[in-house]
Amino acid sequence: MLYYDTLLVMPPVSTFDESFFREVVFDTEEGILSLDEDGTVVFASQPIEQLLGYDPDELVGESVGRLFSPDHERPLETVRREAEREPTEVGDATTDITLVHADGHAVSVALTAESTEYDETQFFTLRIRTQGGNKSRQTSDGESRSAKGRLPQKVFEYSNEAIFVFDTDNDEIIECNPRACERLGYSREELLSVSPSDIYATEEAFVGFIKEVFEHGTSWTDELSCRAADGETFPIEASATLLYVDGKPHVLVFGRDISEQRKQQRELERYRTIVEAVGEGVFAADDKFRFTVANEGTAKLTGYTKDELIGSSLTRFLAGEDDRVDRSEYEELQTSERRTVVDAESAESARKELLKSERDVMKVEAPICTKDDEIVPVEVRFSELPTESDDDFRGMTGVLIDVSERKEHERRLRALSEASRKLTQAMDRDAIARDTLDAVERILGFDVGCVRMFDSESNTLETVAVTDAAQKLLDSRSAFDLEISLAGRAYRSGETVVNQPAAGEGVTGDEASLHLPLGKHGTLSMFTESADEFTETDIQFIEVLAATVTTHLDRTERERMLQKSEKEYRNQRDQLNTLNRINELIQELIGELVEAGMRETIEERVCQQLAASSLYKYAWIAAVEVTGKNATIKTGAGVEKDHLDALDNMSISQLGNGTVKQAIETGEISVVRQYLVEGKDKDEREDEDKLEVTAAIPLQYGNRVYGVLVVNSVREDALSEQAQAGLEVLGDTIGFTINAIQNKELLLSDEIVELEFAVSDTESIPVYFSKHLECRCRLEGTTPTEDGNYLCYLRIEDKSVADALEAAERMESIADARLVKEYDEECLLEVIKTESAPGEMIDVGASIRSASANCGEGTVVLEVPQTVDIREVVEAFQHLYPNSELVAKREVDRSVRTAAEFRDTVGGQLTDKQQMAAKSAYYAGYFDWPRGSTAEDVAESMGISSATFHQHLRKAEQKLMASFFRDTRHTE
Repeated sequence: MLYYDTLLVMPPVSTFDESFFREVVFDTEEGILSLDEDGTVVFASQPIEQLLGYDPDELVGESVGRLFSPDHERPLETVRREAEREPTEVGDATTDITLVHADGHAVSVALTAESTEYDETQFFTLRIRTQGGNKSRQTSDGESRSAKGRLPQKVFEYSNEAIFVFDTDNDEIIECNPRACERLGYSREELLSVSPSDIYATEEAFVGFIKEVFEHGTSWTDELSCRAADGETFPIEASATLLYVDGKPHVLVFGRDISEQRKQQRELERYRTIVEAVGEGVFAADDKFRFTVANEGTAKLTGYTKDELIGSSLTRFLAGEDDRVDRSEYEELQTSERRTVVDAESAESARKELLKSERDVMKVEAPICTKDDEIVPVEVRFSELPTESDDDFRGMTGVLIDVSERKEHERRLRALSEASRKLTQAMDRDAIARDTLDAVERILGFDVGCVRMFDSESNTLETVAVTDAAQKLLDSRSAFDLEISLAGRAYRSGETVVNQPAAGEGVTGDEASLHLPLGKHGTLSMFTESADEFTETDIQFIEVLAATVTTHLDRTERERMLQKSEKEYRNQRDQLNTLNRINELIQELIGELVEAGMRETIEERVCQQLAASSLYKYAWIAAVEVTGKNATIKTGAGVEKDHLDALDNMSISQLGNGTVKQAIETGEISVVRQYLVEGKDKDEREDEDKLEVTAAIPLQYGNRVYGVLVVNSVREDALSEQAQAGLEVLGDTIGFTINAIQNKELLLSDEIVELEFAVSDTESIPVYFSKHLECRCRLEGTTPTEDGNYLCYLRIEDKSVADALEAAERMESIADARLVKEYDEECLLEVIKTESAPGEMIDVGASIRSASANCGEGTVVLEVPQTVDIREVVEAFQHLYPNSELVAKREVDRSVRTAAEFRDTVGGQLTDKQQMAAKSAYYAGYFDWPRGSTAEDVAESMGISSATFHQHLRKAEQKLMASFFRDTRHTE
């Protein structure tokens, strides 16, 4: 009490009346405690007795720990932490806590703590109220008060909160502290002359707040706003207590400015919403792999709550040693992009590899065990948190992606491949049927199934194989026939039949069934116990298996037929050998295509290999123009050059006896058969050499037909249906390879050709806008969308945004348009175009470098590698824009820049100030989240204003983006 006794006799430093403060303190419904820096109570107000049962006089000199439970560790640290804590959310300044009543029972209170320094000594002021408030009371003039319990004037004066005393009857402020004057921008005399209703911007909320004080004795709210002297309005968190001064009710209000808390709360909510909206698991971990942040996606993936995850180690979830994990599926991938993590040791190894490498992101695959004891394969993409030293590891941020479906798909593919190999060894249809059901169980897990074969004599489907589970079902349900009628429907239609009855309507409950035709041989049927268990992926895999089974049933059928007679056996054997030879030839060719580097090499090698076999007499390839109306003979084998020259002069309808034109138009293989011996019926034609078969196979990728492969044979089996299927695969593979080579050449060629076109077609969007708006328009860039459209960015000069958007609405091929940015003399539009030249040009191996137009006259510059047929590119472009003309052709060197050269180039474009701003921001953690430094922090360190820092940084970022996206715009 020595400190307060001394303080009370000190001369006042302001105009506050000490007796008035006593009235304020003793009549407030909140209990007030003052502690010294050692946690000793130096002052206690009268309401403490009403709240906690302690006599204020007896409490003075006691440790604050007396108010806490014996189990509560370090009560003073709790007080100190609450006083120093910065609220992160509105309402967070008040903490709900449990104290101990004098009679020993627990009391839940709302506590607000403040730290005040006086005479180089730290004191703590605690405001305590029960949750829900106390009943109001009126103190009579005769009520006994402890002389030692008077609140000194300095507590009121040094408070960090704004404190008011309102006379609500007269709408007056009768007292306030310096903090209130400072925050509202008034002098004390000015503030005392202002009405309370004038400083509270939300009058309705203020009236309700005061009303609750009079009804309950206390009130708290974070919905009030104050209006300062300069007109500024800011939100506050306020608590109030009813008190009586000279027998008259007044309201004591404590107010705290929560503008910054609300700003922080909005920012936190925004980023929390972003992270939580991500479907994948987003997390952060410290240097010991312990979770520090985890979003809802991480919680959902692991089965643990976010609170359970925080502090736990990522490595605890790794399940590489679990017996349920097939470690062969997690063998380390032979790429530099991804590796496998199955335990803590391999996780540490991956971390060290990332630390030593120049990569920003490490990708690993790992099996994890969820809270429900399920094994889930995941892909983890993580980056290390920035540190001052390259050798340090402060932690990481990353994403967890459930790859169960991908792993299951891979497993099924392996099982399907294994099943196909096993079916190859089956020698009769019964063995194939058994292997098929075994594959269904292993690949998809369906254990109820059967295979039926068609009996031509009885004209019925006969069951030849059933699973054990299906047999048990048949034994237990004599009337159940495994849905033979649905199997019959699948057999007759040649299509898959899916039966998924409503719940409870199935024969065996809620089962669903699937019936697939096995060609002319029979059907495959399977059943589940759940009406929604057959997914689209399940059906696709089963259909692939059924197709494989059908192929092997065809094979066994052929082998069976071969046994009927020696001649038939020889013929069937020859046919099978031929098909195998064709498949081997095609497989060999496909293998060589993978290693080929040039289109000409591919085409020559294919023709030579086909003609060199005993299956085909000759083969040649014709390139097809984009229009599909003309073809040019590229190469051939097994045929004289004069014959190729003659073919080159034929119309496309005559090539290959009409098969070339048909193949181009339909995109499918076209076959024509001719018998060389006339005057004989088909039954009389015994010599196979008298038959000539010609086939045209389109070489296509997507919608683009690059050419046609024409083969000729005198053997019927060389172009059987099975052989045609193999040749179609070969044609698609050649088309894909040609497309890949063109794209590779376009991307990697050091020397390219620039083709400049003059364009006046209004289908070109720069021409269209410049013509209709009579202005200059430039195409800034394009990018494809997922739905097949193109985003095009147009810079339009000297025209209003309204005119530009109106012109966009009138163009049929523009689906939508919006303004990106408006400048003084130009605007940037984003338009969605349903048809766009970039996609068409890519098909012929070209890319658009630039496109601009002025008043309807445009210029388009294409880039093509030197290996591409320039004539074909020109024809393709003029097919898109008939009113275009090639005006220039230039050969240009385009060297490939290394990462270091790229950095040097960008560095050379930055001024010293821009480079200093970018570098300072990077190392100061300005780009981290949360930010390591604010813009003001970095600017202060650099000795410049925040606005100047932002200007330098923004220009540096613009130049970096421009260099990355090959933007040649002026950025100074």
